[in-house]
Amino acid sequence: MGQKKEATVASEPGTNSEATSDAKEPFVPLSVSLMDLTGTYVHAGYGEMMVELTDGELRAGFNSMLFPLTHQNANQFELHVTEFDIKTKATFLTNSNGNVDRLSVILLFEPGAKEIEFVRIESRSE
Repeated sequence: MGQKKEATVASEPGTNSEATSDAKEPFVPLSVSLMDLTGTYVHAGYGEMMVELTDGELRAGFNSMLFPLTHQNANQFELHVTEFDIKTKATFLTNSNGNVDRLSVILLFEPGAKEIEFVRIESRSE
């Protein structure tokens, strides 16, 4: 019985090292204000995605539906498709001047789906 206990203890460090390798990245604050993210983004095949700020919260409008955008890390957000209770990644990308000019979103909810990049055509402040 003592041997079995030792074998269990010996296997635990391997499990712990796997958990350590999956450690979360350090939190990075948003590099721009939420207002700097608002505007119209367009994709040739998918059409327009509007990003608006209402009551201090970002929402993405796409095909007459509104999706909450929740900040995760840096310029990365979680887009929640509430109708289907699906959450996906949305990333705001900047140009060489540090201005937000694109929005990258995974819209096809199947394994291996690629991100779709919407290009900003106007901001709300313009």
